[in-house]
Amino acid sequence: MPKISELNAITSVANTDLLMVVHDPGGSPSTNKVTLTNFATSVTNSLNYANSTVRGTIKVGDGLTISNGVLSANTLSILPSSNTNEGYLLSWDDQVNSAIWSAFSGVQDYTLVNSSNTYLAEKHDYIVFADPNNISQDIRIILPDSASSPAAISGKSYFIKNINDGGQYKVKVTTFSGNAYGSNYIENPVTGTFVSTYDLIGKGAGDEWIFDGSVWRHINTQRAVPIFYTSVDTYAQVAVKNASASNNASTDVVMYNDIGDIDGDAGPYIDIGINSSNYSNSSYSIGGPNDSYVYNKGGDLTIGTANTGTSLILHAGGTTNVDSKMVINSTAVSVNTSISFILPLATKANNSVGIAGQASWNNNNIYICVGTNSWKKVALSDF
Repeated sequence: MPKISELNAITSVANTDLLMVVHDPGGSPSTNKVTLTNFATSVTNSLNYANSTVRGTIKVGDGLTISNGVLSANTLSILPSSNTNEGYLLSWDDQVNSAIWSAFSGVQDYTLVNSSNTYLAEKHDYIVFADPNNISQDIRIILPDSASSPAAISGKSYFIKNINDGGQYKVKVTTFSGNAYGSNYIENPVTGTFVSTYDLIGKGAGDEWIFDGSVWRHINTQRAVPIFYTSVDTYAQVAVKNASASNNASTDVVMYNDIGDIDGDAGPYIDIGINSSNYSNSSYSIGGPNDSYVYNKGGDLTIGTANTGTSLILHAGGTTNVDSKMVINSTAVSVNTSISFILPLATKANNSVGIAGQASWNNNNIYICVGTNSWKKVALSDF
């Protein structure tokens, strides 16, 4: 039941109270304090704190001064007053079999792992930052399971993040079962299958898992390709920006097929991207600063249209119809007549590989393919 109090009044808290509302209907915005009595003076005359069957948390206070500690049913006492804080959080802890309270600012505890290659996540952890670069090796973060001690608790979640500055070491998320690592209890965020270990690769990689009583389920797993809807009287866009201006930076949308390796950057895939303003990479020297590209790794790249009567239009130097340089449709290839046109210089035999309609020449002859692998030639002469 809620309890309502005027400001500057003294009131008591009953063990049935869930919410206290401080209300000053005639006052102006100001800072005020309410004195609480009967808060935690005895077992029978106190706030009803969390226990082994009631696991909810209780947040209290504004300007309370407290320090961390444990309140048990047999030793309940007045809250201590040290380490100034905004309030405290009260919940049940199976490990110590008691209610435990901690600073209000510690509601979401985090742990930094940067000195050991193995870390067993503790019950009060929520966010675990791991820095394998600091020890120059991979770090294994172990989530408890139903067979470990202490055992995992249903509804408990951990967010694991790789903060490796170097980028060459992994954070390996796994589970602990008895004395063995690596039971298939971790849901793979990409495939949805259960694996013994999931690797967080590269700086900034992070994922969250929650224990459902038997396995660690990934939170926010993407099960299907997202669909975006909008209605605006201008262009709609899905934007990706890489703010780095370094000589190796680019912004890419990369799509892999079923055998493509995302982590290993191995195809087959299609890459659509744009280089940074200072781009200079000898491995991709075909493009320079601010250049864009589309290419395939692992197969052919086809570009075209599917409907009858449509054309593939290549343009350069602008985006209006006068900037069209080549039009390809189902019946012809049209080239802007102001453009010089160069075909390969090649000599053909009468049975060279070819299909009808292909043409080539050298200094003496023009070669025309009149059928599959069948060529004829016309001699060239001065005039």
